[in-house]
Amino acid sequence: MAQVEDIIKKRYTLGKNWALIAVSEGFGFQESNNETLETDEFGHVNLANMNISKRIAETLATNLSISTRAVVLGHIQRGGPPSAFDRVLCTQLGLKAVDLVNSKEFGKMPSLRGTKIESVKLVDAIKRLKTVDFRSWEVAKSIMKI
Repeated sequence: MAQVEDIIKKRYTLGKNWALIAVSEGFGFQESNNETLETDEFGHVNLANMNISKRIAETLATNLSISTRAVVLGHIQRGGPPSAFDRVLCTQLGLKAVDLVNSKEFGKMPSLRGTKIESVKLVDAIKRLKTVDFRSWEVAKSIMKI
């Protein structure tokens, strides 16, 4: 948060009195209190109920004395209309799912690997939490020239 605040301060100093921040619902916002976080059946924190964007907006408003607004986009707004590729991919994944059922290969799911539709065991698909590579933040900072 300190880095984000510094970036916004620098923008305001340069006369750019606005900032747009896109935040993943999985952003690791650390609270100062010891609140109990709701988890799902796999023990993962239920991110949808954490209101991360609202918390960040409130933190920035308080710490920087600026006006902020949090907006949570729905699936359609985030992804836009499906492309031809999206439609073909969904059809291929659906056909692979039907093939798995017909061959009684339960406990598996269709997956896109490279350009091929393959099956993957469900336990392998969920065995680790997949997060955004932190190096992407470094790339973003270099683009913002900070």
